[in-house]
Amino acid sequence: MRRTTAFQSNNPPTPMIPEITTLKSGAKVELHEADFDTANALFQTVAAEVIKVQTGIKFDLAKGMAGLAEEHFPLDAFKNVICQIAASKEAGALIIDCMGSCLYNGQKITKATFQPSSARQDYLPLALEVMKLNVLPFFSGLDLKSLTSGFQTGSSQK
Repeated sequence: MRRTTAFQSNNPPTPMIPEITTLKSGAKVELHEADFDTANALFQTVAAEVIKVQTGIKFDLAKGMAGLAEEHFPLDAFKNVICQIAASKEAGALIIDCMGSCLYNGQKITKATFQPSSARQDYLPLALEVMKLNVLPFFSGLDLKSLTSGFQTGSSQK
């Protein structure tokens, strides 16, 4: 008999309900999460690319993630983050791998989906949605305040 913990279950995982959206081009997209290994590889690659970019944002540990929402994200920093990820061949390959679990106008997405120049306008908006769908869940259970409770913050330094 298999023992279960808070992180295990005898029940199979509940499949995620797909997110269905229409892109500006009119293409219908059905978004599905990729498998864990692929999504985790994308998460790690995106993290490695993002830390290469100087954003100019000051992170206040006392405020945690809520502090980032208060911070004005400079447009130039956003552009640099997007370009850094877009320039990564590894990130690009993993985004395509994650897209493989999604549908574009009812068809499974592959690199060939974007071969027609008319479909290429959808690549970046779709890539961003696929990244959000597959990377953001890694952060959803993270409580930065509890993780950083022993650190001294900039606001409390003398």
